[in-house]
Amino acid sequence: MQRTLLALHRHWDDLDRRDHIEAYARQIMKRLLISDRRAMRWSREILIGAPPDPTPAQDPYTLVSERIVLMAALATLGPRQRATIFLRFWEDRSVEDTARALGNESSTVRSQTVRALSTLRSALEPARPAAR
Repeated sequence: MQRTLLALHRHWDDLDRRDHIEAYARQIMKRLLISDRRAMRWSREILIGAPPDPTPAQDPYTLVSERIVLMAALATLGPRQRATIFLRFWEDRSVEDTARALGNESSTVRSQTVRALSTLRSALEPARPAAR
């Protein structure tokens, strides 16, 4: 808007029909927008000498080993905590919906979730550096 007003001010003496200034201002604004868009398109390109190296493909067996570690960590949970974790995070249910499904109060679901996540974190912590 400011650049449009500056352009209008610059050409104010050259304007013949000042009663139709809105159309002229709209045209200036449209041309400035198009000009900026064109300039942005070219200025955002970063040229480099060679294409970047391709990212190495992830070892498919890493996913299997991570899954085995996760399954072992989930086996350390009790059945209620495992059910709570499954409903909350795998099925993406709310606390209230999980409480209804398990026949518990919302506070029980929250405490079970906190305890289960703490147990999982402590069970997965030693395995984390080895997986990297």
